Amino acid sequence: MGKLNVEKVFVLHVKKGYEARLESIKKQFAAFGIDFELILDGDIPDLDKTTLEKYFKGGIKENANAVTSCTMKHLLAYEQVVNNGYKDCLIFEDDIILMPNCLEVINKTLEEIKTRPDINKKRAFISYENSRMKLVPASKRIPGQYLYKADSPRYAGAYYITGDIARSIMQHTLRYKCDYVSDWYLNIYQKEFNMDIYWCHPPVAEQGSHSGKFTSGLNRKKAGLLRRIAWNSQKIYKSILINFK
Repeated sequence: MGKLNVEKVFVLHVKKGYEARLESIKKQFAAFGIDFELILDGDIPDLDKTTLEKYFKGGIKENANAVTSCTMKHLLAYEQVVNNGYKDCLIFEDDIILMPNCLEVINKTLEEIKTRPDINKKRAFISYENSRMKLVPASKRIPGQYLYKADSPRYAGAYYITGDIARSIMQHTLRYKCDYVSDWYLNIYQKEFNMDIYWCHPPVAEQGSHSGKFTSGLNRKKAGLLRRIAWNSQKIYKSILINFK
């Protein structure tokens, strides 16, 4: 089994109450031979006044909850990238489900960054998941190409980020403060963060809290068979539909 060609892999995890997610991560990543580091700080009890004042503003600060905690963990991952001088990393939320071809496809995207002259290597942000059911239309796909320029991320459950982008995000956050949940934050301020967003096709990950495998930690939607059937039905439908666009 090969390895992911990045300097660091982070998984964002809540310390208590999400043991099934951690077990899923350990099992999957061990099967793929992926080394990772957990981001455990930033749980709701960790969000004291000093922390909230340092990183946040607006409703996400005044009504600090699971959304604030999730976003805090993303910010802590970026701080680790900056403080350790990592050139790049992959970030996963702990409900992520990896597809069987994930290792091969992710490495293909990382190689593509290096070889395509139209991609700025320091500004590339890659979304790997299908959690918004946003797919690359068949009419835009190019044989052998994995990366496609996009206007927005596809949530924040599985993505690649460079050290330069992480530095820009933290500089902006410490100066102006974060006022949105992580995926909206990345989308709304992408120009300020100096990001060029790319979607990976085919996507190689999905969030179990969207697919019904896990109960959502943000909106408390329950895990269950009916949600999984509905998700898979929608996924099949949209996968077919996108082939006609």
